[in-house]
Amino acid sequence: MIQREVKDVFLRKSSLSFDKDINIFKLDGMELTIQSFNQVISVQVAQEYEDDTFAKVKRYACLFRLQCGIRALEANMQDSGKVLFEIEAEHDAVFDADSPVEVHELEAFSGDDLINNAVWPYWKEHVASLCSKAGLSPLQLPPAQKNEPLKITSKREL
Repeated sequence: MIQREVKDVFLRKSSLSFDKDINIFKLDGMELTIQSFNQVISVQVAQEYEDDTFAKVKRYACLFRLQCGIRALEANMQDSGKVLFEIEAEHDAVFDADSPVEVHELEAFSGDDLINNAVWPYWKEHVASLCSKAGLSPLQLPPAQKNEPLKITSKREL
């Protein structure tokens, strides 16, 4: 059974990109529309062995990868679909399990709000830090969206 206490959150991937035609100095004071997304994109299960014989498993760890992103569009130009800048990141939220986990348990847990709740403070700090370093005004992130449960179709996805 997967325990409902987050053990760690790790940043795995991050990017900040601007539209090539944007002058970042013109963004200051511009009214923006912010679009955001988040979703669990993968899960990995790791085992830690108690000794070198690999006979006894000491710990099971489940790593749920959450992809988060925001896009900024000019408020009155939403129909053009032109993204002024975009920030994306992937975080791994690690949860321990007290025994081996079944695929159906991993799938069900991947839709749990606990994953968003674990990652969201790290994501918010990451966005604030990148905005500051890029000379952007701080952004107000909308709340996390509900995750759809991940459908695991092969062992490779574990």
